[in-house]
This record gives sequence, structure tokens and C-alpha cells, in this order.
Amino acid sequence: SYIVFSSVLLNRHFFVQKKKKERIGCVLLFMLLTFSIFFLGSKMTIVLFFILNVMILLNYYKALIIPFFILIGTIFFLIKDRFLTTLEKSIGDRLIFFKKSMSIISENIWFGRGEKNIAQHKVLIGEELTQLIPHNGFLKEILSNGIFGLLIVLSLFAILVYKAIIIKNNSVYSFLFLILALCMIEDYIYIQRGLFFFIYFGILLSNSFNFKLR
Repeated sequence: SYIVFSSVLLNRHFFVQKKKKERIGCVLLFMLLTFSIFFLGSKMTIVLFFILNVMILLNYYKALIIPFFILIGTIFFLIKDRFLTTLEKSIGDRLIFFKKSMSIISENIWFGRGEKNIAQHKVLIGEELTQLIPHNGFLKEILSNGIFGLLIVLSLFAILVYKAIIIKNNSVYSFLFLILALCMIEDYIYIQRGLFFFIYFGILLSNSFNFKLR
């Protein structure tokens, strides 16, 4: 997530920067981030890296989309076997986790089961019993604290969306899209690095900047 968001901010900076040396520096750093996301990121962050940066290029300079596609395609060719072989398992495992989570939620929808009690549930992955990990931030919140807890989390997102609309800044939109997408496939705001990313940049973007980058 840090690599993806860094690439978004760097990409926007490139288009408002007039100094040639700094533009070259932006290009070199962006290429480094591109290689990094393919070899350090998850499948979801790779997809988000591609989507968000294509949206920026469509908005600012469409001619750069072709070189960007060539760069992405070349790197993807190098890792396609690892990417594709793990994709099916990742999707299959998550569907099992989602189904189990929904069955538990139906029995404890108002107040949840409590976060510590989630680990008591097991799911069968292949031939092995595995501890339940919802792999979805919103399912995790309902499991932990029920509908009331989910409403609190959604209200936080609603405030940020409202701020984004008021500020009218594409960097904030990218941040929210990134967070929401990651919460759909991971317990993102429950892990330390995810929670820090969400709180730090959420506060920073909504209160500290009057962005001119549109």
C-alpha cells in the first residue's frame, strides 16, 4: 500500500514539475517503485498500482500509457508463473473464509462475537483445519463488534469521503480507493501497518493539505 500510494503522489508530482532534472528523477524513482511492487507487493496491490496510475495518465498525459503498458507487461512476464499459480488458491481460500464468516455473522449480527473469539473458529482449507481469518475488514468488524461496530467504521470512511469531495483532490480519491479495495480482501485496518497507513494519511490528507494537484 505504501508503494502504491507513493507511486500515485510521485506520478502527480511529475506532471506539475517543470525542472528537467527533477522530472528525470521522478521517472527513475517511478521505475524503481514499479519493479518493487511486482516483487514485494501482493496480487491486489499490483492490480491497484496499475489501475491508479493508468487513471492518472488518462487524466494528465495519455501518450505515456503505451510506455507504461510496455513496462508493466515486461515485468509481469518475468513473474507471471508465480502470480497465476497463487491467484486461484488465493481466491478459493478467501471464498471459504467469506462463507464461514457470513454463517457466524448471521448468528451474531448485532453485537458480534468479539475479536478474540474469532480465532476459535476453524475452516477446512484443502485437507487442513485453519484458523478463521475473515480477509475482509468489514466482515472482521461485524464479527468482532456487530452491526454497531460496522456503522462506526463506515462513519469514519463517510467523513473521509465528505472531506475528499470538499477538497476535490485526486490524491485523496486515490487514497480512499486504495484503502477500500484493500479492506475488501484483507483485514487491512486491523493490522499495525494498515492501521497506521489509514490513520496517518487519512488525517494528513483531510486536514493538512489544500491540494492544488487536481
